[in-house]
Amino acid sequence: MADDKQFYSKPFIVFCWLIAAVGGLMFGYDIGISGGVTAMDDFLLQFFPAVYAKKRFAREDNYCKFDDQPNNLIMLIVGRILLGFGVGFGNEAVPVFLSEIAPLNYRGAVNILFQLFVTIGILCANLVNFFVSKFHPWGWRLALGLAGVPAFMLFLGSFVIPDTPTSLIERGQLQNGRRILQKIRRTEEIDIEYNQIVHASELAHQVKNPFKKLAQPSSRPPLVIGMLMQVFQQFTGINAIMFYAPVLFQTVGFKNDASLLSSVIIGLVNVFSTLVSIKTVGKFGRRALLLQACCQMFITQSVIGIILLADLKTTGSLGRVEAK
Repeated sequence: MADDKQFYSKPFIVFCWLIAAVGGLMFGYDIGISGGVTAMDDFLLQFFPAVYAKKRFAREDNYCKFDDQPNNLIMLIVGRILLGFGVGFGNEAVPVFLSEIAPLNYRGAVNILFQLFVTIGILCANLVNFFVSKFHPWGWRLALGLAGVPAFMLFLGSFVIPDTPTSLIERGQLQNGRRILQKIRRTEEIDIEYNQIVHASELAHQVKNPFKKLAQPSSRPPLVIGMLMQVFQQFTGINAIMFYAPVLFQTVGFKNDASLLSSVIIGLVNVFSTLVSIKTVGKFGRRALLLQACCQMFITQSVIGIILLADLKTTGSLGRVEAK
């Protein structure tokens, strides 16, 4: 039992949180890098030469960039599939790991670490796009290649961070689960939490036909609410904005540098808002943050829609005048 007293230090526990959250950095970088790269002329010349030719003679705010098939289509598809597997597994594993390893009183803030690192990844990608766009003709290659940095960090860190007590206990490794729980809590007084995890694991193993149980009337309200929250979050269109912010800015008249810089500003606001959430989630709770976020999204996206509609009408009127 002497080994049980060799507790992890606080810096090591924080290190475990940060290494796991790097999975969010990888996801955020992938989100932010796509729009900037696809707005670079060197990338268009390599994969979309016909679109590049059109762009040179078209109004920057009045064309669709990707209306033809790229060269090396198979390479692009295979690359995106492999990246999708990596990002998908990370998005599944990281929030669960953070939730299971975090102390109860810090669980809300630690869980948001994943989202914080997503926003930091987006900001880093926007900054990289802004600076490497000036390096011709290989800037877009550097932007995409740097995505390997957070992936490599997560790969190395996964050999250092411990498995979670919940995972060990669910796989029948009770003693290892208890030992790791003592280490991450830095105390031997973990009987209450340990027994709760064991009890929850036993109840979970007793459940037969879980999907049938989810379909029962008593389970439908939380199931439907949870699913609809995710669906509506995607329907806000925020992912499309984050993925293609530079392209969207170009379509409303911004030049290349201005569109990339505007994306950096969005990234900064995104990181700042997440920091505010981490600071206030324990005080105000998840529901209050969700409600005020919904109000903010409704107001701001309504304003954006009105501005874009007015701009499109103005552009259309100019186009008709020029045609005459």
